[in-house]
Amino acid sequence: MTAEPPECGRCGQAGILSARVPHHLVNARNETLRGTGIVVLCPRCDMGQPEAGPLIAWFTDLKR
Repeated sequence: MTAEPPECGRCGQAGILSARVPHHLVNARNETLRGTGIVVLCPRCDMGQPEAGPLIAWFTDLKR
């Protein structure tokens, strides 16, 4: 965990949090490639998403 907010890869502004999530991709040879990716919750880019809006509101309310 860091004190600096994560940078949103879409808009370049400060996000609220980041998380490392597992993923798997299937390539052209039908091989499954497993790994992880980092996702950032961004108040500007994600507010309109039904799943993200309440979480953004909760984190925003905590700052008050």
